[in-house]
Amino acid sequence: MFMFLMLSLFTFNLAYSQSIFVDGQKLTHEISGSIVSAEYPVPSEYHYSPNKVTILYFTANWCGICSLATKKLIELTEQTDEIQVIGIHATGISTEDILSFIDKKSINFPILYNESIGAKDLHPIVIASEYQGIPKIVVIDSEGVVRFSGIGLNKLSETIAATLDIIQSKKKCGRTYLPFTRFKDGRAIINLVKMSEAN
Repeated sequence: MFMFLMLSLFTFNLAYSQSIFVDGQKLTHEISGSIVSAEYPVPSEYHYSPNKVTILYFTANWCGICSLATKKLIELTEQTDEIQVIGIHATGISTEDILSFIDKKSINFPILYNESIGAKDLHPIVIASEYQGIPKIVVIDSEGVVRFSGIGLNKLSETIAATLDIIQSKKKCGRTYLPFTRFKDGRAIINLVKMSEAN
């Protein structure tokens, strides 16, 4: 009985030992839940499906250092409609408070949230992403393949700028590229990785 219990606990921990966002692998975990935006303040159900480059942005109304990342992503959505940004509030929050947060920060992209959990409890997607902190950015290409996953503000501006440049290059040569960031010796190194070719 004791051995069975230990094996069960080990299996449970193993299930959450790896993030659902693995660079270079197709996203298989469902990204869904209640979502609101400044444009659509009435909560609706969101289900992610690959159609364009998507940036998942993990943030929270209590995260002070997230403000810069939020500002940069607001600017990004104003520059192009070829990238969609979906915010994910890291912890439980009410509809009223998430709308207040969106209004206060002038956020122009929708945010997934969960009001059925406590304010100190993590959103299920955050748990499945092997939570290590916020702000966190996950870039998924139009085929549903994870191309970048990183925590913090390091190289955020460069990553966004490279993404925009690469989308422009797609229009010129019929190919799509994205920054594929790897961390080595504490530094982020951006490489351009071929994602797909036009038929």
